[in-house]
Amino acid sequence: ATLVTMAPTDDWKLFFRGVGNAVNKLDAANKFITDHEAAAKAAGEKLGANKGAEVSIVRWNPDGPSWMENKQFASGVALEMGLKRPKSQNKDGNAHTPSLSLEKINEIDGDWLFLSTLTSDGAKALKDVQDKPAYKELGAVKNKHTVTVDGSVWSTRGGPLAADVVMEDYVKALSAK
Repeated sequence: ATLVTMAPTDDWKLFFRGVGNAVNKLDAANKFITDHEAAAKAAGEKLGANKGAEVSIVRWNPDGPSWMENKQFASGVALEMGLKRPKSQNKDGNAHTPSLSLEKINEIDGDWLFLSTLTSDGAKALKDVQDKPAYKELGAVKNKHTVTVDGSVWSTRGGPLAADVVMEDYVKALSAK
């Protein structure tokens, strides 16, 4: 049996190439990645007023929000599309931050706020905070630029199909306004 392993710091493209190589389909894996990168760049060019927008990618946990670092999966898709990360979130790393307190909630603000949860407790915590003044004061919230996305796709390791889903979610949200 063939075994393909992945280091915690490997992005989906490296892993996908490893799988492609293991099953003698490296050329097909490389073509998929090249096509995805071209599609992401083209999609980013078509975002009109939101081209180059600052997107905050946040997972809401039971104990508060955490934002995704630049090498985390959904962040990588955003950067491929020419989107930017808020200055406070422009950090290299392939994970998410520890959960933030309400006093630091401004760290999650951006032109657009993409919110996910992974558990029912996280979903309840997000619902509860939406009535709090600190949340309502976020620029993205005031501008009605908040989008709820699937945490099982957005805040995990990702892969080729998930990359396309995330790109489609960005396009749907950012092309609509």
